[in-house]
Amino acid sequence: MKKRLLLLLAIFATTIGTHGGVHQPWWNLEPNPVNPRAKVNFGIPHDGMVSIRVYDIHGRLATTVVDGRMSAGTHSADFDGARMASGVYLMVLRVQGEKALKKRVTVLK
Repeated sequence: MKKRLLLLLAIFATTIGTHGGVHQPWWNLEPNPVNPRAKVNFGIPHDGMVSIRVYDIHGRLATTVVDGRMSAGTHSADFDGARMASGVYLMVLRVQGEKALKKRVTVLK
């Protein structure tokens, strides 16, 4: 039991990352729920292609927030949900084509 608990804690710790030196990808969305605009703050550990895309509950692409080459470090982008219907969406951060993080986003109007 102790080994499983330690493994679970280790997995949780590695998915959080650090905001200072950016050892793992991280992000936050302020505010969430979105009404209808928000700021996405994020960090990536190395230079490369980065995308932040928003999908509806059926898996269809609703909008792209970021799509391009970025340097390692901390960045921010504006999310505009003004043309999106109210509802729950999934925001996915990819670094170098690998899914790094996903977050539920609620758009209110």
